[in-house]
Amino acid sequence: MSFDIRTMLTAVHVIVWINFCIMILAWYNVKSMRRVIRCWVFGQALYGIGTLLLVLRGIVPDFLSVVITNACLVSAQLVAQEGISRYTSREGYLRKFTFSILALSMIFTLFFTYIMPSVPSRIVTYGLSVGLISAISIRTVWQKGEKLDLPRRFLVVVLGFSIAVLTLRAIFAILDGGYSDLMYSGFIQAVGVIGMLLAYVSFSIALFWLVVHKLGIEIQRQAMTDPLTNIGNRRALDELMEKQLPIKSCSSVGIMMIDVDRFKEINDQFGHQAGDYYLTEFVRVVKQEGYHLFRYAGDEFVVVAYNTDFATLLKKAECLKQKVEQMTISWLDQGCINTTVSIGIAMANPYSRDWDELMKRADRALYKVKNEGGNSAGAE
Repeated sequence: MSFDIRTMLTAVHVIVWINFCIMILAWYNVKSMRRVIRCWVFGQALYGIGTLLLVLRGIVPDFLSVVITNACLVSAQLVAQEGISRYTSREGYLRKFTFSILALSMIFTLFFTYIMPSVPSRIVTYGLSVGLISAISIRTVWQKGEKLDLPRRFLVVVLGFSIAVLTLRAIFAILDGGYSDLMYSGFIQAVGVIGMLLAYVSFSIALFWLVVHKLGIEIQRQAMTDPLTNIGNRRALDELMEKQLPIKSCSSVGIMMIDVDRFKEINDQFGHQAGDYYLTEFVRVVKQEGYHLFRYAGDEFVVVAYNTDFATLLKKAECLKQKVEQMTISWLDQGCINTTVSIGIAMANPYSRDWDELMKRADRALYKVKNEGGNSAGAE
């Protein structure tokens, strides 16, 4: 069985629409990335239209199978680049330049179709256009001094491979350019189409990998973040402790365990929404001091302090206690919410370098303060 270029392009077309369907599912399920995936869905659709018209070369008018095809394929790469720029939080990076590439590509495609017909020149035009946009995508992903994660490294390699395939295909088109029809342009161009197929499939895999990787990071972040206060939760604190066990610098690490006094009374008098609002305001005040803060449970919080000593930590606890005491929050027409905090302090020492032991000491100090009436800071 002989596989000509039309047959291979048909295979590409089928793969494109399969990828389109997969990307649609990704767009539907990954809500946090819809602005990014929307670009890649649109890009897949443009690839699909472009490859369909390319398969129909010689059956439909040249304006559709040449001019519109090139417009769709170059635009697909341009839209994919826009998605990459959004993914890397660099939305619109070199957007004017990429649109200029598209405009020039269309001008030269029209010229080499109707004014000076030349299949090799159109191949060079397409290769140069898509290659330049791919280079911009590499620049978008790979910033100077930035360490790339594995999915973005793979994307850079794939884009580099695409540029290499497009360059070789253009060179052979110039050297071997005695043909007048892409569908019968010989073995070299058939190999070029296979190379472009591999580049396209690899590029699609790279985009899917970016989505999965970002989703994994988001899931991990949500698992480590308290949804109410948007700070680290107990799981995040446990992970921090696991990474730093045992405490290496025993004289410079301290713990402040903080409990909001009479928090149950706030919920009973003003309602649980008021209690939640108070906690968010409390966290805002504490974070202004630059503390490494975690929500431990309910109305209990933990501050991990580095490069400090007992006197400094106690001073910070007293300052924090005063700031919270000065907090007055108006809640609808029910009045003002005002309360205090109790703080238990524990510093690592040569005899206690274990995080669990440090937490237990801070907890005992906290409950000692609570038993004495609260609104104070103390250490065991």
